[in-house]
Amino acid sequence: MLLISHIYTAVRLKSVANPKSESVYYTASILPDIRYTASIPREKTHINLNHAKNIFKKDSDNYKGYYLHFLIDEYMGKWDFLGKLKDEYPKIVQKMLKTPLLNVIIEIYCLEKIKKLPKIILNKSYDSAYKKLGINQKDFDDYLLSIQAILDDYSIESMENVLLHDEKFKNIKKVQLYRKIGKFIINNGPIKTYLISKIGGVYDLFITDLNAQYL
Repeated sequence: MLLISHIYTAVRLKSVANPKSESVYYTASILPDIRYTASIPREKTHINLNHAKNIFKKDSDNYKGYYLHFLIDEYMGKWDFLGKLKDEYPKIVQKMLKTPLLNVIIEIYCLEKIKKLPKIILNKSYDSAYKKLGINQKDFDDYLLSIQAILDDYSIESMENVLLHDEKFKNIKKVQLYRKIGKFIINNGPIKTYLISKIGGVYDLFITDLNAQYL
């Protein structure tokens, strides 16, 4: 899943996680992907699920959010989220649905859902445990500043402003590919409506099954 998808999924599982601080929980749910802007190797921030409890106290909101991020990444493949979503479309459309496009469709679906909810505020307090993940305070501050700017205005325009003005985001080929695909879909209303219309049932079933795996 991509950024907004991770946060929206954390929103959907909030009642299960029952965080004391929603802002800490939401921050932790996207923190592993700081690797894109901090140039940290994926294996450093995306640790083994069982290793998460060695970084954060198991009942902490940091643990709940961080663990959920890994669980989503791991379970999506086992559950075959992309395959099940692809099967929702006619055969002729399926041929065009490569992984980047499917990921962006999910992201836009979650974007449409989450922007109708109360504003999400990320926790900007640096936790010393982040050092174990190779995350320093400056990289943390920069990342949170960029992501909060997106969360302040859930739109493709705000995402573009962040992605185009942050040199680290700007130079990531994967991010730019997703940006181009997203912009095309957003700017073509009928195409956007059709593509995201197929997601609800698959996503809701994924949430139900993920719920049973969480914590």
